[in-house]
Amino acid sequence: MLGVPTVVDRWLQQAVSQVLMTKYELTFEEHSYGFRPEKNIHKAVTQALKNRAKRKENVP
Repeated sequence: MLGVPTVVDRWLQQAVSQVLMTKYELTFEEHSYGFRPEKNIHKAVTQALKNRAKRKENVP
């Protein structure tokens, strides 16, 4: 049935997510920010700006 997820659906979804996250988190690159704990769009943009500034310093 389509609709709002029930408590059991959310519980099962979270359980599966935690198992998969512990298995695959180690295979992600450090610079990967998509859908990861402690990573978000703000941190990704901040890191991109730092990388850009660092690159400009190294250009003659």
